[in-house]
Amino acid sequence: MPRARIGHLCFASQFAALAATLVALSIAGCGGGGDLGCGGPFCVVPPGQQQATRLRAGAGDGQVGSPGNPLPQRLEVIVTDEDDRPIPDVTVGFSTVAGDGSLSSDSATSDYQGRAGVMWTLGSEPGAQSVRATAEGSAGTPLEGSPISFSAQAVRSPVTKLVIRQTPPATVRNGAPFDRQPIVAAVDADGAPVPGLPITASIASGGGTLEGGVTVATDSTGLATYTDLAISGNQGSRTLRFALAEPALDVLSGPVAVAAGTLARLTGNEPSRYTGVVGSPVSPPPAVLARDGAGNPVAGALVSFAADNGALVSPATVPTDSLGIARVTSWTLGSSTGSPYTLTARVQSGGGDPVRFTATAVAGAAGRLEVTVQPSSSARSGSVFARQPAVQVVDRLGNPAPAAGVRVTASLATGPAGTLTGVEATTNASGLATFSGLGLEGLVGDYVLSFSAPDLAGISSDRLSLAAGPARRIALVAPLPSEARSRIRFPTQPIVQLYDAAGNPVGLAGVFVRASLASGAGELGGDTGTTTDANGRATFADLMIVGAPGTHTLRFASTDPTSDVVSGAVTLPAAVAIAMVTDPPASAAVGTMLASPATWSLVDAANLPVPDVPARLTPSAGGAVEPSGITSDGDGALRLGSWTLGTVAGTQTVDLAVDGGLSARVQTVAVADVAAAIEKVSGDGQTAPVSSELPDPLVVRITDRFGNGVSGVTVQWRTCDNVGDYDAVTDANGFASAFQSTGAEVGTFCVQGAVEGLTGSPVQFSITATGPGASESPPPDTTAAPLETSR
Repeated sequence: MPRARIGHLCFASQFAALAATLVALSIAGCGGGGDLGCGGPFCVVPPGQQQATRLRAGAGDGQVGSPGNPLPQRLEVIVTDEDDRPIPDVTVGFSTVAGDGSLSSDSATSDYQGRAGVMWTLGSEPGAQSVRATAEGSAGTPLEGSPISFSAQAVRSPVTKLVIRQTPPATVRNGAPFDRQPIVAAVDADGAPVPGLPITASIASGGGTLEGGVTVATDSTGLATYTDLAISGNQGSRTLRFALAEPALDVLSGPVAVAAGTLARLTGNEPSRYTGVVGSPVSPPPAVLARDGAGNPVAGALVSFAADNGALVSPATVPTDSLGIARVTSWTLGSSTGSPYTLTARVQSGGGDPVRFTATAVAGAAGRLEVTVQPSSSARSGSVFARQPAVQVVDRLGNPAPAAGVRVTASLATGPAGTLTGVEATTNASGLATFSGLGLEGLVGDYVLSFSAPDLAGISSDRLSLAAGPARRIALVAPLPSEARSRIRFPTQPIVQLYDAAGNPVGLAGVFVRASLASGAGELGGDTGTTTDANGRATFADLMIVGAPGTHTLRFASTDPTSDVVSGAVTLPAAVAIAMVTDPPASAAVGTMLASPATWSLVDAANLPVPDVPARLTPSAGGAVEPSGITSDGDGALRLGSWTLGTVAGTQTVDLAVDGGLSARVQTVAVADVAAAIEKVSGDGQTAPVSSELPDPLVVRITDRFGNGVSGVTVQWRTCDNVGDYDAVTDANGFASAFQSTGAEVGTFCVQGAVEGLTGSPVQFSITATGPGASESPPPDTTAAPLETSR
């Protein structure tokens, strides 16, 4: 807004007797301001136009800030005339010179104090950066002092915290790279990423060796992403430490359980050499131990046992147990005493060298055992045989021998794997031992029993077929994936199988199985209940987890049989980055409610959306958001429902804090509401000699209902009897000003600024002209209007 003066302030007499006399003079002195010789006692000569001549620096030079962030203080220049008085309404251009920063605007207009400024956001790289400000006068030539340079230093904010964005798995295998590698973020006090920092991983507790690339530098997003970490050492729980040396910062992971790794060696348990009676099992049954490279026992490895020279082994394949041990039920020697017997154990997958056990068979006493009644040819697992066997002691010619009190023991000679019950019977006076409760619980298949007695040659039974027993439990046969995504069906759906007590699948239809969430936040989605088919299998079709990132487990339960099973851990990936999808409007009126003004998107390390992550929203002072707690939707989007701006004009913000450490901020400029009132700021009651300029401008301010300055409002500057034609437009802060000169006459005069319809309009100013040149007779009271405010 150019500085201007109210032209020809003419004051009509309030005396009726003088009105007619002054008509001609009023017309001559108050017409268009063209008669610069107006000299009557009621005229003030209009001054000349003020011109901008100088540009000087204000605030904002020499600031230090973090790369990519706005500086706290705006860059400001001041436009003045040759007497150093502020000049409004002059356009000042701003442009970046060094650095890739940005400005809130490429130009600004000077306000009633002559000030013009912009905000400066530094470029993304550290170092010196600069901005240039330029302005021209009315003739198009640069103002004195133009251009003006502003400099700033972009210095990375120091890192204040390390945050684990992606945790290592809850369970890892010894010596094997983690299935899910950790990601660690370095952030400053504002949560902004800090790149280029070397973060070193180590074992904080539990011992062992952390292998792989243990030191990784944070990238441009402040993330250190590990690729091949592995733990070598004994089984047990570990915690990992991720640390920065300078400054000294670290963060600890949750527990990481180290399980056995790949099988590396197979060793035999003692004894490795046996001596036994022909046709009888050796004691104790042979066993082997499987270990990995660190000596940890390896569970679940399948070990095959092979017997030679007509000997029998049961079972032929044994999985190692939780202690890494695979033990056969029996190794029954053959009928020959002339050759050594060998039992060879080897891992089916090929790990480790084979282990060999040897045995020497000796003849029994002058007699042997003979099966006189064979056990049932078929049976159900867990039940006693319908036909119980009978075994007779005979001499070497096969004749029954009366030998009372001989304890005969039944054992498994061949078969998949099982356990006999009621294994002992004692001979009567005739040498006959009749079993009464002999039964077998084991895997479905064909078995051969062996009967033995001290100092007597043993004997084997005929082959019998074992079928599954009644359903006793359920188990997962198609496990869940170790990783999944919230609201997305598991890529492999679980299958639950009915089993008997020995672990045989039971084909029974119609058993209802219910799935539920056993651990982890959220709920289980999809059809959570199904029934078994004719094969005893309950197959789920669309299960999914709807929940926050982290580790979850599922429980599957049945009521008949009463049984349940808990799945392995299913990890939903954490969000590692946040992106802006929808920005709020650049500006809005104070007190306005913005509907759905902002949307963010969360992604994981694979750049895929992360649903169901809780977050909190915090507005700046005076503002309000609804709701304050939100959760990312199926597309990973976080949506701000509504934002009611505070009543103070200026930049207002909403801070987003995501569970797990991510944060973001949005902002808008709250501008003033519609004009509601006019108020006097400065310039009232000034005194100056006749025919001179008042030292200060007359200033009013237009405000909204909350007291914020309103720009762009036209203020009419007139005499208090409404003579004049100067209109001024309020600046960005709602100020409008006018300059005024005194005329040739001594006296007190009234000037006003007015906007129709505003509270407080018009605003009146009193000015007094003093000094030489006053008429000998004091003039009458010629104020155009009383010094009072009227609407």
